Order: sequence, then C-alpha cells, then structure tokens
Amino acid sequence: MLNVIFSDVRSERRAVPVGNNVAPGTPIISAGVPAITITGSRDYAGNAVTVNANGESIVIAGGIGGQSLPADDYATVTFTGTYGLDVAGATLADATYGKPVYITSAGALTLTATGNTKYGTVEFFRGTESATDTAVTIGINRG
Repeated sequence: MLNVIFSDVRSERRAVPVGNNVAPGTPIISAGVPAITITGSRDYAGNAVTVNANGESIVIAGGIGGQSLPADDYATVTFTGTYGLDVAGATLADATYGKPVYITSAGALTLTATGNTKYGTVEFFRGTESATDTAVTIGINRG
C-alpha cells in the first residue's frame, strides 16, 4: 500500500471480510470501527499476475497478498495509522489539523458530517496526489 504516511500498529492487523474485489488502501468500517485495507481482498483483480509467454497472456489469479486469507472476500486491514486519501470538500483552508473526517455509505470520505459515520481526523492537507488528497489519521476515535 503506497499511501501510508505514518505507520499503523502492526499487531492490530487482522484478516476480515471486506467484500469482493476490494483494492488495497480502501477505507472501510469493520465491525463498527474505522479501518483501511492493507492488502486487497483475495479476489482483487489487481492481485492477478499476467504472464506473457509465446505471444499469449495468461492471467494467474491470486498474486500478492491473497495467499493466506481465509476466503476471496477477506483482506488484511489495520485500525490505526495515517494515510493519504481523497476527502471530498478538502482544501488547504478547510482540511485543518484535527478536523473530523466522515465516511459515506458508499465508502467515500468527506468533511460533511450529516448522514455519515465518523472515520478519522485530518492530520494535514497534502493536495499532491489529487486536488482533495488529505492525510487522514484513524484509530484515535475508537471507543
């Protein structure tokens, strides 16, 4: 996962069901707790390895990250750390340290509280990978 800014607590990583074809670095709520996928789900299409031999492409399912997961809809997730993520409404002026970040029912991150679930807090606004690229910390709002 390339969007790690400040690392997680590795001992808290778990293999949990996340759904099918879920990419690494996807924000989720797992059992009511904010989390992010470290690996893709075992069936994540991006895990497939394409081998070119004799002019033919052969796709080998699985690839990195999926071998030790119990089922296709599982991924390794973490519940702590800071990650560079797209946050709707984030700007240099609006995405200030400590501001709450919410997750929508569709899995998108936003600064809008209404109808959404608290996901984490802003560490700092980056704006480097996208116009709404924000460093978001999870794990500090666990109860």
